[in-house]
Amino acid sequence: MKFVKRVGERVAVELAKRGVETVEDLLYHLPFRYEDRLNPVPMSALQAGTMASVIGEVRGTVLLQTRSMPLFELTVGQGLNTVKCMWFHGAYLRDKFHAGQMVAGGGVCQAGDGADRSGVRVSGRDDGVGIEAELAVAAEGGVVDL
Repeated sequence: MKFVKRVGERVAVELAKRGVETVEDLLYHLPFRYEDRLNPVPMSALQAGTMASVIGEVRGTVLLQTRSMPLFELTVGQGLNTVKCMWFHGAYLRDKFHAGQMVAGGGVCQAGDGADRSGVRVSGRDDGVGIEAELAVAAEGGVVDL
């Protein structure tokens, strides 16, 4: 793999750790999961137990302090429908979102507690990838990818 253009020794070593040693291995190395961000689902059509992507407006945020960890909750709305995106250990997100900001996110919908009209919750992406860069895009009027 190290002889493929733009793949050097360091990247080849990392790929080898994941079992990718040939170009054929790379072609069959599938992602952990696939999230369809091209076809967002209206919040009114979300169903518990399904994977979905949504686009909506930030309605509010709260940082909940539990006994074991902080839990960040972001309420996103579309019309009269709302969903809650949640992050464990999400204290770093406290000042990153504001009411009226447009966001896009996805995850597995779970049955809600009845506090929101849609009756589902969407787990937000928490892979530590580029939240600062995404928020910079939002500052210019773009949509933040959760």
